[in-house]
Amino acid sequence: MIEETKNTYEQLLKKAYIQMTVGCKRRMCLNPYCYSNPSFPNMSDQECKDYVLHLASTVEPQLLAKTSNFIFCTEPSYFKCHNGETSSSNSYSALLANTENLGVLFLYGTLDSQDPKIDWKEFLGFSAEIKGLIKQGALKDDFLVPILNELQISRYGKLYLPRGYLILLCLISELNLSLSTMGALCVSISVNSWMNEQLGLWVDSLPSEIFEKTIRKLQDTLTAKYQSLTTTSNYEEMIPILKTIGIINQSNSRKERVSYRIFYNQVINSTLSIQEEYRKWKIPTSNKRKMTPNQRFSFLDYSWVIDCTNKTKLLQHENYELIEQEFNQFLLISLLSGGFTSPYLNLEINREHMVEDTMQQINNKDINLKKPLRIKFIGEEGVDEGGVKKEFFQLIVKKLFEETTRMFVYIESKRLHWFSTSNDSKHYELLGTLLGLAIYNGVNLDLRFPMALYRKLQNVQTGFDDLKEFDDFTVQSLQKIIEFPGDIQTFCLNFIMDFDAWGQKMQAELIEGGRDLPVTNQNKYDFVKLYTNYILNVGVHDQFEAFKKGFLKICGGGLLKYLRPEELELILCGCPVFDLRDLERVAVYENGFTRESLTVNWLWGILHSLDIEQQKKFLFFVTGSDRAPINGLSSLHFVISRNGPDSDRLMTAHTCYNYLLLPEYNSEDKMRSLLLTAINNSEGFGLR
Repeated sequence: MIEETKNTYEQLLKKAYIQMTVGCKRRMCLNPYCYSNPSFPNMSDQECKDYVLHLASTVEPQLLAKTSNFIFCTEPSYFKCHNGETSSSNSYSALLANTENLGVLFLYGTLDSQDPKIDWKEFLGFSAEIKGLIKQGALKDDFLVPILNELQISRYGKLYLPRGYLILLCLISELNLSLSTMGALCVSISVNSWMNEQLGLWVDSLPSEIFEKTIRKLQDTLTAKYQSLTTTSNYEEMIPILKTIGIINQSNSRKERVSYRIFYNQVINSTLSIQEEYRKWKIPTSNKRKMTPNQRFSFLDYSWVIDCTNKTKLLQHENYELIEQEFNQFLLISLLSGGFTSPYLNLEINREHMVEDTMQQINNKDINLKKPLRIKFIGEEGVDEGGVKKEFFQLIVKKLFEETTRMFVYIESKRLHWFSTSNDSKHYELLGTLLGLAIYNGVNLDLRFPMALYRKLQNVQTGFDDLKEFDDFTVQSLQKIIEFPGDIQTFCLNFIMDFDAWGQKMQAELIEGGRDLPVTNQNKYDFVKLYTNYILNVGVHDQFEAFKKGFLKICGGGLLKYLRPEELELILCGCPVFDLRDLERVAVYENGFTRESLTVNWLWGILHSLDIEQQKKFLFFVTGSDRAPINGLSSLHFVISRNGPDSDRLMTAHTCYNYLLLPEYNSEDKMRSLLLTAINNSEGFGLR
């Protein structure tokens, strides 16, 4: 036994010496105690022997294989062949069966935390070779599954694992291997979640084509897993796949290379139970901790999978519940007090003093804003069945954006508004409240804000890319400063910002003492960052915070936090692009009209001949909004009803029901003339 231990000890020492003088024969190794590592110190043969002897004198024989003073490279383990595998295919299996091999595949240069240094040309060549073996039948498309289930992770696996997983993600997607292979990889990644942060940073460096292929392969894997689950009792099996997609999603959020919509899963969205998702969302966190992973599983924890339509339904479900609570409270108070409390938020508005009347009533401390809104225009007989409310929102928002309020600067080239840096108007809070009320009451508004506003509302950091959306002149100027090859001090710039405040020249320091701090080649990047931050944040801080305060009065603390900025804009404003042919396809006809009626044919012919601005006016006339809902015009229930024989009366509309009352005009020219009159004078007229 002693002799056997001695032989093993001598073999380990010999192995250590060979590893330090010859290496492990990998093309590149990350082991700091291996000659194959490019960073291995240039030691002489004698120095290597001395180090090995030092090991022998300081480490007990039985501890040598586990000492922290030396790390042995593991031997590549050969994967047991599938039936029909050739020796060539077997060598590929062996290559991929060990994290140390994987970790240095296609490596060039020196690794850093931002760049995995993958030679993509070599990667694609390697993929082509394996693809050929699969085509020949020498390898099966699931040959990686047993490798992934028994992947060897060495004692210093942290050096190799994130890069190895990255290569496997790309390889499975590029080769379009079986969905079970990607599923096995996701399980392995979830088990080693400690390295997800580094894996995510390296995902940032993937070529766009491989990046998109990887997402689509993961989505296919998620769909297959979801469809294979017979009951909700094992939904937790999807978690490893969802978490892996989450790593890719976070990367795309840092630098958008594909549309966020690619992360929506159509199959899941088509069968998603809104009631069940909402029920789980309402469970207190303290109760969730006591539940099993499957019991607390919710797709809202992976909200990027849920599309905007279902998120809107969840918001509506939340609003309906709040409305029901308010209504029940109203009944209780009425019964106990013997009086009457309206279950609605009733506002009485004078059209001539719309902003003042609205502000006075909304700021009433005794008013509950989380009730269904009803509007009564003073001196008018109209009953608000939805249309008057829509008209109110359109009119008051328009008034708040008028130039006379000086609340916003209009960038004509982009057709966008941004906060004025020199206005402390109390109307900002009112506008924020109105936007919250619009979402709560399901009304789309015609707002022209850059995405930066929605990013700020959702607490997403803004930067130079956001400025590009609405201020070309400033962006070009700052770009010139960055790219200027000479001495930037020739421009005599300081850390200040000059701006025009309604005819007056103003100046603001970007940093304390900025007036006396010149911009140099060394600090010009700081100048650009501070200048951008002033426009987006510092210079409009008070204005935006007032706006946000009003918005959160209605929408704070709810499901809104699960929305992306783009989704928030879509829910609030609807879709600005539409096709009236979608509305034509779903139209319903009543009181004697059919699709074949001559009057109906004239109507659609006229509508399709209008320019886009006139079509928007028609859409506003019949629906109360000049934008399409999230799912497009085909999601509307639109009715065209015969409203008597030929006459000189204008057509009218019930906007709350998307209901057009159309007389049976006796000529196309007459219809065109009266239609244009109606849609160009629709404010407060013909609407219900």
